[in-house]
Amino acid sequence: KTLKEEQVLLCIDENKLNEEVCYEDGDNCDRYYPHVYGLKNNDVVIAVLPFIKDENGNYIKNRELAHIEDR
Repeated sequence: KTLKEEQVLLCIDENKLNEEVCYEDGDNCDRYYPHVYGLKNNDVVIAVLPFIKDENGNYIKNRELAHIEDR
């Protein structure tokens, strides 16, 4: 039996972040997603959203993020 790991999206205020934001295409799908490595200061988190996937396991953009342009 495979343990399914729940994932969430952390919405952060980059102006408060002590680390650099790296935009990476980890799945080679020509879409770059922000990643932050290392320790984060907790006051940067402004929202926690579910990581929504379709039946094929592809990410579905959250309603709350509709105003943000895809890169």
